[in-house]
Amino acid sequence: MPETRDPSSYSESSLEKGTHPSDRDDSATNPTTEDASPAIISTPKKQGTKAWLSLTAGFMGMFASFGWVNCVAIFQAEYEMNQLRDYSSSQVGWISSVLFFFMLGVSPVAGRLYDGYGPRLPIIIGSFFHIFGLMMTSLSTEYYQFILSQSVCSGIGTSLIITPAMTAPTTYFHDRRALAGGVAIAGSSLGGVIFPFMVNHLLSSIGFAWTMRACAFLILGLMLITYALIPSNVTHTPKEFKLKSYLTPLRERNFLLLCVVSFFMYWGIFIPYIYMVISSIHYGMSVQMGYNLIPILNGVR
Repeated sequence: MPETRDPSSYSESSLEKGTHPSDRDDSATNPTTEDASPAIISTPKKQGTKAWLSLTAGFMGMFASFGWVNCVAIFQAEYEMNQLRDYSSSQVGWISSVLFFFMLGVSPVAGRLYDGYGPRLPIIIGSFFHIFGLMMTSLSTEYYQFILSQSVCSGIGTSLIITPAMTAPTTYFHDRRALAGGVAIAGSSLGGVIFPFMVNHLLSSIGFAWTMRACAFLILGLMLITYALIPSNVTHTPKEFKLKSYLTPLRERNFLLLCVVSFFMYWGIFIPYIYMVISSIHYGMSVQMGYNLIPILNGVR
């Protein structure tokens, strides 16, 4: 009777070729520990329940993090017309600019936490920073307070959430990895549709402070579900920090070109998200219709 083998003992190359373990010759030699990949990716058929739970969690995580960031234009308009009306549009715009800086700039730290400890550690740390930042924003009255709470604190939190929310679900999907990543990222678009309607409605009924708190409580609920449902299908082992490990991938021409193109792309990609509402109002559009531009943009992108 042939010996039963653990699926994790098969090399990743065999999975990429579509070879099922039962179709292989029993006389084939098992790969050694050194040759075996430390992060074998299972197919959805083998990890069905966990795969779809992880994908659902990733969707919710992106909804609560990047989805929230996608509606910064509504706060640009709100601050210019109310809380920070004594400041110029450019000065108020720094609140969103610093937010984007920390959301993207903390990604290497988030990636290292994910690689070493799995998705749940960066998720719980990021959730604390994100929710705490929004709660402090609800109490803010001065310019520097909005920078520290909404830009720095919440920005760090969203970065720590986005990385595992995008990455963990794709570890379960081999043939449909791109589709799984797309479904997870779609949560950010839905968040960019729901949050503007929610904020616009609540601002006129319960005021700015409780609007921010209501959004923070919604995000808290979403992140609790995300934390509970987001496993990873790879082995996570803490490793010693080496700068070389961050520089070595840049030797690959395609990866280097991607980094350069992405660097310049992010210089201007978020400008419409910041000034879209206030600019439309300035050129004669009604406030209500200006606010509706945000969910329209997020719904079609």
